[in-house]
Amino acid sequence: MAVTSSTTSSSFHPWWRNLTVTVIGISAEPKEIRIGGHAIHAWHYDAGTHSATLTVPEAATNWTLELML
Repeated sequence: MAVTSSTTSSSFHPWWRNLTVTVIGISAEPKEIRIGGHAIHAWHYDAGTHSATLTVPEAATNWTLELML
């Protein structure tokens, strides 16, 4: 599963750097989560809500989040 964010105009400069993302509806705990092709280890899976939560650093730029299920 992949979640992608991209900017189409650089005129807006957000005050934040990081973004917390929660992906809901995951049937099982991900085997691995990657941002920009690099594995991350700071994420949390909640079996009760079937969701994974993590922080995307430097989220104002283009990024792709991959969940290996």
